[in-house]
Amino acid sequence: TSIVISDYKYIIIIFIPILIAILLRYTKISIFLIIMVNESMFYLLDNFNANAFMTLLTIILVFCSFYEIVIKGKKVKYLFRNNIIMIFIIVLIEVFIAHSITNQSIFLGVDASKRYFWYANYFYLRLKINNDNADEIIDFVIKIATILSVLYLMQSLLYTKIQVFNMNYLEKYPFVRFYTGITIIVFSLFLSLERFKYTKRKKYLFFSFIMILEIVFVGQSRSIIIPLFILIFYKIFMFIRNKFTAKSLIVATVLFVTFTPMLFNSNSYINKMIDSVFKEISMNTGTSGVRVREVEFFLNQFKEYPLLGCGIHSDKTDIGLDMLGRNYKFFQNDIGVLGFIATFGVIGIGVFLSIAFKMIIYIYRFKKKNLIIYGELSIVYILISLPLSFYFENSTSILYILITLCYFENYLEKYIDESDILNDRRNIISFDKEVKNEF
Repeated sequence: TSIVISDYKYIIIIFIPILIAILLRYTKISIFLIIMVNESMFYLLDNFNANAFMTLLTIILVFCSFYEIVIKGKKVKYLFRNNIIMIFIIVLIEVFIAHSITNQSIFLGVDASKRYFWYANYFYLRLKINNDNADEIIDFVIKIATILSVLYLMQSLLYTKIQVFNMNYLEKYPFVRFYTGITIIVFSLFLSLERFKYTKRKKYLFFSFIMILEIVFVGQSRSIIIPLFILIFYKIFMFIRNKFTAKSLIVATVLFVTFTPMLFNSNSYINKMIDSVFKEISMNTGTSGVRVREVEFFLNQFKEYPLLGCGIHSDKTDIGLDMLGRNYKFFQNDIGVLGFIATFGVIGIGVFLSIAFKMIIYIYRFKKKNLIIYGELSIVYILISLPLSFYFENSTSILYILITLCYFENYLEKYIDESDILNDRRNIISFDKEVKNEF
């Protein structure tokens, strides 16, 4: 049976005061507990209802944030607060739009949209990821993702003899594909690569290598691997172009000659993956063939409601299942942003993407000043992935987007605080004023 909140309501009521005390006092333990719930208790329990527990945890985290900010008077700057508030507003608008179109009850609409309110965790995470411990917390998240990568790799190698984690899997391509639990690894990979870039510590390169192995050989998600390869090859190209030397040219040539035959020969894993995509599309069958029909279905919805979409519908009613395409075995997250533009329309999608655009603007300004900034790889990857995955909507990825935002914002605030004691302020003073106005 599914593990839901009602099964343990008395235990939860007793545990809540203890949990609040932990969340207020112990940052690392708190981050670990939040990740553990978000990752369905690391898939060690059968049918764990992560959505229900994450919603409960969000309510507790909002209370903790209120206590820290209002009662204790802790002052924290929130650069993305308006973006988060706008997400709440657009979600409520979509709930009422669904009610007006299909007469869906407001309660069902709110229930169907509860994952969007997890963005409220931004306020708690911003309190905890601060100048004093930001690097330490991010290192902790990277280590969790690396350990999970090793464990998932081991399970993949030991399958079918041993299966410790209750993960969704599919026997496809040369290896069995375990396609849950990959989101934390993807976002931690980018944080690890950026930590290596700025600290030059080789351990981050090792962590990144382990996570790439898990993504390619265990997760095996085309919607993740294709944008990942595009991003990695682009960054390698930019590095070689900006720091062109004979040595870099030799290294690039050796890597190209070594790995290209391995990846793209007729019997390689990558080649089989690419062939399967074109075969499914040409035959209009399989996952790729289904996604062609999904695009047609959701684009037709979008044409009918282009500005604000057709609203957020519940899968607990027949008309809701029809609006969501479930009656035809269609799923919005199969086709990235195209699936959700039907729900939110151009305006709603723009509200979500405003977070990415704001980050891109500040990253550009940071790079012009030659300042260290984290989050560039994550946000560029999210934008590259839009045709395949809409991470701002994905229930699992919301937490890691917020962690990345808070880490990014921590460095932004750090430079503002340090600008007063810099000997030469000419390169930062205008940037400093612009950011202070935002806060």
